[in-house]
Amino acid sequence: MTTSDGAGIGRIWTLPVKNAPVAADLKLFYTYQGQPGAGPDGIAFGDSGNLYVALAGYSQISVISPKGVEVKRLAGSTAPLPWANPANIAFNDKTRSLLVTNHASLVSPVNPALFGVFDVFVDDTAGKLFQ
Repeated sequence: MTTSDGAGIGRIWTLPVKNAPVAADLKLFYTYQGQPGAGPDGIAFGDSGNLYVALAGYSQISVISPKGVEVKRLAGSTAPLPWANPANIAFNDKTRSLLVTNHASLVSPVNPALFGVFDVFVDDTAGKLFQ
């Protein structure tokens, strides 16, 4: 999670794959602004080029286009199990969905019944990072 100064600002940066990158190679890709602790957590790249970002503090998944524009926010249902600070996501290519884990330990008081993995249809598969 990348946040700064407790103001709830979270940033996604890009860094090219190359030998010996330097700080100047970092480029700001997207900025989230909101409540403290609501910034980006786990990420997964889709074959579509979209970036899927777990927003633990909001209990949502953000979908960012390759151009750095948020195109969608996904929110889980409240039944039978609510999303409770989703932290990690990964693709299930067979079902074209995301597997989303609850990071329920951020809920106070901690409720072990909130731990779970959700299968969220997004009609996308895992992106090929290196070809």
